Amino acid sequence: MLWQILKRNKKETKAITIKKERGNSIKSTIKPFLIFFILFMLSVLAFLSINLFRHEEIAIFLRGFMVFVIFGIYKFISSASFFEVNEEGIKKGRLFYTYDEILRVDLYAMIKGRFFLLSMPEEGIIIYLKNGKTISFKENYNTNFWKIRWFLDQKFHQGKDVSDFSLQTDYQHIEATHKSLPIPISAKIIRVLLIISITVFVISLIDLAFFGFLKVPEFILLSLLSSFLLLITSSNSAYFERTDEHLIIKSVYLPFKKVIPINHINSITKKYENKTILFEIHTIYHKKIKVSMMNSKMKREEDSINKIKELNIAFHNFT
Repeated sequence: MLWQILKRNKKETKAITIKKERGNSIKSTIKPFLIFFILFMLSVLAFLSINLFRHEEIAIFLRGFMVFVIFGIYKFISSASFFEVNEEGIKKGRLFYTYDEILRVDLYAMIKGRFFLLSMPEEGIIIYLKNGKTISFKENYNTNFWKIRWFLDQKFHQGKDVSDFSLQTDYQHIEATHKSLPIPISAKIIRVLLIISITVFVISLIDLAFFGFLKVPEFILLSLLSSFLLLITSSNSAYFERTDEHLIIKSVYLPFKKVIPINHINSITKKYENKTILFEIHTIYHKKIKVSMMNSKMKREEDSINKIKELNIAFHNFT
């Protein structure tokens, strides 16, 4: 009996410790699109490597293209801002800086950057150290970049104790209490086609790498068709649901959702962009989330707007 009590108390203490560590630390999360981009570039590299031995007549061209792809992957990884902030300090890559080393923080700065040979300044954060050096974080690579802005603003501009820092970051367990219109059968059919297209792409890549039953033009054609179908079904297909305290973004075709607390939302605007209805959700610390819908989905669009108005979120219609 005593052993069971001690064991239960140990579990409870461990759970509290884990909860505290998770609540007092923010780690960067890379955008899913960029992960897909890296995987795609690696697939291209594998494709070029295989054909380097099969097509000696264009070996020079293939080698040059491979160098270009490798350089692109290197530049992306080297310029990405992978970070972690916690009670002790800030970590960027393998380097760690305590808060005592920091002189000041510029939360909204333009950082020098390059895309291959082109100069492309990017928005981000610059941290000035007391030794004269600077640390920079670029905004375009992470989905939760606003959180580090929130944290550094609390610490350096508002003077709050970091030990009091707490921010819930995982809302995926929240389910909608006010649902949208039912998903049509046609959308469910497209879901099946999407699974088939991805399966075809993976099988084609495996065949090209190990077996060689498919010819190169067939592989390219199947890859293009799969990618084209993926782009069509994953875009222009969003809608809104809600709880009393959260706005939920869902996709008609993909099993993904994004949950945003309403106290994180400043306003929402609606406008047309390339014949597509675009909702821009402006959240705290300059984070902007774009949600697109097809023009033909008028009922779903009206229902989504009603969900926004029911939550008393500032809504601006520019259409």
